[in-house]
This record gives sequence, C-alpha cells and structure tokens, in this order.
Amino acid sequence: MLETTPATVARPQAPAEMAEPVPDIDFDWRPRPLDATVGARRSFRWSILVAAAVLGGVALVAVQILVTVPQQRADARRGEYREALTAFEPALTALAAAPAPSDPEALGAFADASAGFAEVVRAALPTVIPLLPIGPIEELRPARSEMLAVVDAAESLLTDLAAATRHREAAAAILAFPLLPTSAPEALIDPAARAIADMQSATERGYAALDDDPAFAGYRDRVAAAIDALPAWADAYLLALRRGDAAETTTLIAQFQAQIALATAELESAVADVDAAARTTITEMQRRLDEARILLG
Repeated sequence: MLETTPATVARPQAPAEMAEPVPDIDFDWRPRPLDATVGARRSFRWSILVAAAVLGGVALVAVQILVTVPQQRADARRGEYREALTAFEPALTALAAAPAPSDPEALGAFADASAGFAEVVRAALPTVIPLLPIGPIEELRPARSEMLAVVDAAESLLTDLAAATRHREAAAAILAFPLLPTSAPEALIDPAARAIADMQSATERGYAALDDDPAFAGYRDRVAAAIDALPAWADAYLLALRRGDAAETTTLIAQFQAQIALATAELESAVADVDAAARTTITEMQRRLDEARILLG
C-alpha cells in the first residue's frame, strides 16, 4: 500500500510582510530641449514669409503706380497741347483778319506764334517702360496729326508770304524812276544823266537780292527786261534832251514808265495770288485746329 506524504501548503504572507517599501530611485529625467537647428529653421522660414509678404505688397503698389503713369503723362501732354492751341489761335485769327496776309505786322506776330506752336507739337509723344499700357498716349496721335498738318501749312505759308514781303519791299528801290525833265538847259543835262545812272545801280542791286521764288518769276523777268533796255533808253533820252526835242523826251519817258508799270502790275498780281492762296490755307488751318480741339476733348 502506497504511503503518501501530505503536501506542504504555502502560508499566505501577512499584509505587513507584503508592503515592502519601493526603493526611491532618482531617474534624473528632464525634457530635452529642441535642437537649435530646428529653431533656427523655423525662425528663418518666418523671416522669408514676412519678407515675401512685404515685397509682394511693395510690388503691388509699384504696379498700381506704374499703371497710372501712361495716363498721367498723356494728361500732361494733352494740357500742353491745349495751351499751345490757345496761344497760337489768336495770331492765326489776326492774320486772317489782316487787310492782306502778307501784311508785315500780322505776319510777324504769326511767325512768332508758329515757332512756339511747332516746338510743342513736334516734340515726341511721351514714352513709358515696356509692358505698360500705352493706350492713353496713343489716343493723342489723331489730335497731334492734325496739329502737325497745321505746323507744316504754317511754315509753307510763312515762306510764301515772306517772299511776297521781300519782293514788295525790294520794289521800292527797283525801277524807282526819277523826276526827269522833258526839256532842260545844258547845265541840267548832267544831273539828269546822274539820276538815271543812280536808278540803274539801285535797280541792279535790288534785282540781284531777289530770291528765285517761282511765284514772282514774272516780276523778275519784267525787271530784267527793263534793266537790259535802260542803257539804250538813257542814251536816246539824253540825246533828245540835248537837242531840245521835248516831244521825243516826253515819248521816251512815257515808254519807260510803261515798262515800270508792267513790272509793278506783275508784282501786285503775284502778291495777290499769294494772298489768295494764303487765305485758303488759313481757312484750312482753322478747320484743323478746331478738329484738334475736339479730338483732345
């Protein structure tokens, strides 16, 4: 028969035995600070963002300002054009109202006004940097084209009228026929000869000073013919005067005065043609100025 040994059962520990104190262990743990590189990166990123925002704002403001530049420059030039028109128009009106466009007083004022007007109108249109809108500046071109046409017409007009004035002024000394006797004693014959010689010299100087404007070619031809005929005429006149042939001297004087009258008539006709053409040109210039004002707004 088997012999059994009773099992030893462990006795439960008493509570006092179980509450054994836990040793106080110092782990010495602290939160680790962020790596300095990480902090620097975050600060650097914020700096970039702030700088980008500032630059973007500056760029936006700059663009807004630049976009207004063409309009500002166009407005400034438009104002200059209006002032130039205001200064030029009275001189043109005075020239139109003058007894003749070749009148020296009206012509002088018109020449001065035309020079100032041309300086403003012929100045190049304002420019802006590429990519900016140039529409406001381009809008000035039609008005400027009208004013440029006026400037060209004014210069042509001044050239023609100046030629008329020069020929008219020169005519005072050309073929200025002296007072000659139809009969005279021997003592007065030499003074008559000197008077004719003086007229010839003055006429030749005046003729040489005339320009070659085609509008006055007829007048110059008449003067040239009179100069060529003068020596022979003077000889015939003085001979008749010495002979006491009053009828012959009277006839000769009338003949030469007729030549002078033909030259004078040719001059006046040429001046009248220039004045008539000038009035037509002035009317067209006034029309263009009105059109330019409308286009400028």
